[in-house]
Amino acid sequence: MSRLKSHFTVRSLIVLSTLIILLTVVSVRIIYVNYTAPSIPCIEHSIGDKIDGGSFSLSVVGSKVYDGNYVEQIAPGYTSYFGDLDDAETGSTNNFKLIVVDVEVTNGSTEKLRLELTSLMLQSDAWKNGVSLMLLESFNEESPKELGTFESNSSKIISLPYELLSVQFKNSADWDVVAQRDYDLVLSVYPSYHLIHLGSPEEQI
Repeated sequence: MSRLKSHFTVRSLIVLSTLIILLTVVSVRIIYVNYTAPSIPCIEHSIGDKIDGGSFSLSVVGSKVYDGNYVEQIAPGYTSYFGDLDDAETGSTNNFKLIVVDVEVTNGSTEKLRLELTSLMLQSDAWKNGVSLMLLESFNEESPKELGTFESNSSKIISLPYELLSVQFKNSADWDVVAQRDYDLVLSVYPSYHLIHLGSPEEQI
């Protein structure tokens, strides 16, 4: 019985040692890959700078911020996280703002180009949001699908709306000055990503 117990103890130690060695090897490999993997370069731009995306180029024309009352006027019945913007009881218009970024996109190729507008993110410190597809048509004459399609050797200006909700910010003090924050538009174009500094958007009444 003692010899059997000793046999299992030895075998357990061998298994445990093998697992430790395997975990060590895997950990070292992960650390090595993370250390040696090339970092994704970040290229910074200002409003008006032309970003070369290969078959297309993009530049920011400007940005504006609108309150919920204006959005309710141009998109009646639009429903935000808080509900209908025209609902006086919830005060939804006070908890909602919209930043609209105007970008000029040029297709310099000889072929029709499709650009995914959702790849353009807006951020400010820890806050980040994507394009509001539901409001794209309210600020543009074309449908979202048409907006992202470019004929050869053509260009157009697209207005990209981004929603801001008070619940996305820590407290009411941050929300009160949300229009004065600095914002960046982020565009990923392999093998790098571009950070376009917008500053504070022009506030609209």
